[in-house]
Amino acid sequence: MLKRKVLPILLAVVLLAGLAGCATFEKNAFDSIAIAGIAYNASVRSAADLYKQDKITDEQWQKIEQAGNVFYIAYNSAIDALGTYMRLKTVVAKDFVLKSLEEMEGLLKKFQEYVTEKEGG
Repeated sequence: MLKRKVLPILLAVVLLAGLAGCATFEKNAFDSIAIAGIAYNASVRSAADLYKQDKITDEQWQKIEQAGNVFYIAYNSAIDALGTYMRLKTVVAKDFVLKSLEEMEGLLKKFQEYVTEKEGG
């Protein structure tokens, strides 16, 4: 059940890399952040449903919640980095956006993998 919900979202995140030449840097970064937020929300809702159904333990839920919190910090950092870049338009700010997006997407992938592995209880 959860894999059917999460795997298409993972594919969407992976496809973000292919957007690089299609539009402006700002739009690509914004879209990456937006899609990551949607993917996180879907994953955390799925995990919460599993928890309510007693398919994951309290300990597993706490670990999922911790992984989600780590992702969420990176997500907000990416938002802040993009805002800074849009104000400054410097190479340093752009590099920080790219690094923030890379970190955010990596943490989202780890979070989703962790949620998915808890599916069976």
